[in-house]
Amino acid sequence: MNQRIERLLAAEGAHLDRLYHCPHAPEARCSCRKPAPGMALQAAAELGLDLGRSFVIGDKPADLALARAVGATPLLVRTGYGRETEAAGPDAARVFADLGAAIRWVVATVAAPL
Repeated sequence: MNQRIERLLAAEGAHLDRLYHCPHAPEARCSCRKPAPGMALQAAAELGLDLGRSFVIGDKPADLALARAVGATPLLVRTGYGRETEAAGPDAARVFADLGAAIRWVVATVAAPL
Protein backbone atom coordinates (compact mmCIF):
# COMPACT_ATOMS: atom_id res chain seq x y z
CA MET A 1 0.00 0.00 0.00
CA ASN A 2 2.77 2.43 0.90
CA GLN A 3 4.55 1.79 -2.41
CA ARG A 4 1.31 2.46 -4.28
CA ILE A 5 0.83 5.73 -2.43
CA GLU A 6 4.39 6.75 -3.24
CA ARG A 7 3.90 5.89 -6.95
CA LEU A 8 0.66 7.87 -7.12
CA LEU A 9 2.30 10.87 -5.48
CA ALA A 10 5.35 10.62 -7.76
CA ALA A 11 3.04 10.70 -10.79
CA GLU A 12 1.81 14.07 -9.50
CA GLY A 13 5.31 15.39 -8.80
CA ALA A 14 5.14 14.89 -5.02
CA HIS A 15 7.06 12.70 -2.59
CA LEU A 16 7.06 11.64 1.04
CA ASP A 17 10.10 12.26 3.20
CA ARG A 18 9.09 9.47 5.60
CA LEU A 19 6.20 7.18 6.44
CA TYR A 20 5.22 6.55 10.05
CA HIS A 21 2.80 4.00 11.47
CA CYS A 22 1.70 2.80 14.87
CA PRO A 23 2.11 -0.98 15.24
CA HIS A 24 0.09 -1.15 18.47
CA ALA A 25 -3.52 -2.17 19.02
CA PRO A 26 -5.85 0.62 20.22
CA GLU A 27 -6.13 -0.95 23.68
CA ALA A 28 -2.33 -0.70 24.14
CA ARG A 29 -2.77 3.03 24.87
CA CYS A 30 0.67 3.76 23.44
CA SER A 31 2.11 7.21 22.84
CA CYS A 32 2.12 6.83 19.06
CA ARG A 33 -1.47 5.92 18.16
CA LYS A 34 -3.53 8.96 17.19
CA PRO A 35 -4.59 11.16 18.85
CA ALA A 36 -1.45 10.73 20.98
CA PRO A 37 1.33 12.93 19.59
CA GLY A 38 4.17 10.38 19.51
CA MET A 39 4.57 9.97 15.77
CA ALA A 40 4.13 13.68 15.08
CA LEU A 41 6.76 14.52 17.69
CA GLN A 42 9.09 11.88 16.21
CA ALA A 43 8.62 13.31 12.71
CA ALA A 44 9.23 16.84 14.00
CA ALA A 45 12.47 15.76 15.66
CA GLU A 46 13.72 13.75 12.68
CA LEU A 47 12.70 16.20 9.96
CA GLY A 48 13.07 19.52 11.77
CA LEU A 49 9.37 20.36 11.52
CA ASP A 50 7.68 23.26 13.26
CA LEU A 51 4.42 21.60 14.26
CA GLY A 52 2.86 24.98 15.04
CA ARG A 53 3.19 25.81 11.35
CA SER A 54 2.04 22.38 10.19
CA PHE A 55 -1.27 20.96 9.00
CA VAL A 56 -2.91 17.63 9.81
CA ILE A 57 -5.35 16.47 7.14
CA GLY A 58 -7.70 13.69 8.11
CA ASP A 59 -11.17 12.25 8.15
CA LYS A 60 -11.57 11.11 11.76
CA PRO A 61 -11.86 12.84 15.14
CA ALA A 62 -8.50 11.34 16.15
CA ASP A 63 -6.82 13.18 13.26
CA LEU A 64 -8.26 16.50 14.39
CA ALA A 65 -7.36 15.80 18.02
CA LEU A 66 -3.78 14.97 17.01
CA ALA A 67 -3.51 18.31 15.22
CA ARG A 68 -4.67 20.14 18.32
CA ALA A 69 -2.39 18.10 20.60
CA VAL A 70 0.70 19.25 18.69
CA GLY A 71 -0.48 22.79 17.89
CA ALA A 72 -0.98 22.11 14.16
CA THR A 73 -3.88 23.30 12.03
CA PRO A 74 -6.58 20.59 11.71
CA LEU A 75 -8.14 20.09 8.27
CA LEU A 76 -11.08 17.72 7.75
CA VAL A 77 -11.78 16.03 4.42
CA ARG A 78 -15.26 14.76 3.61
CA THR A 79 -13.95 11.57 2.00
CA GLY A 80 -13.56 8.34 3.97
CA TYR A 81 -15.14 8.88 7.39
CA GLY A 82 -15.10 12.66 6.97
CA ARG A 83 -18.82 13.15 6.35
CA GLU A 84 -19.61 11.14 9.50
CA THR A 85 -17.06 13.15 11.47
CA GLU A 86 -18.49 16.42 10.20
CA ALA A 87 -22.08 15.31 10.96
CA ALA A 88 -21.15 14.29 14.51
CA GLY A 89 -21.04 17.89 15.61
CA PRO A 90 -19.44 21.28 15.26
CA ASP A 91 -15.68 21.42 15.07
CA ALA A 92 -13.33 24.31 14.47
CA ALA A 93 -11.50 22.46 11.69
CA ARG A 94 -11.68 23.75 8.13
CA VAL A 95 -13.58 21.29 5.93
CA PHE A 96 -12.68 20.30 2.36
CA ALA A 97 -14.32 18.07 -0.22
CA ASP A 98 -11.25 15.86 -0.57
CA LEU A 99 -7.49 15.61 -0.06
CA GLY A 100 -6.73 17.51 -3.27
CA ALA A 101 -8.81 20.49 -2.18
CA ALA A 102 -7.15 20.52 1.24
CA ILE A 103 -3.68 20.37 -0.29
CA ARG A 104 -4.47 23.20 -2.72
CA TRP A 105 -5.63 25.33 0.22
CA VAL A 106 -2.48 24.53 2.21
CA VAL A 107 -0.24 25.43 -0.72
CA ALA A 108 -2.10 28.70 -1.29
CA THR A 109 -1.98 29.50 2.44
CA VAL A 110 1.72 28.77 2.81
CA ALA A 111 2.55 30.72 -0.35
CA ALA A 112 0.51 33.76 0.75
CA PRO A 113 2.53 36.65 2.18
CA LEU A 114 2.28 37.03 5.93
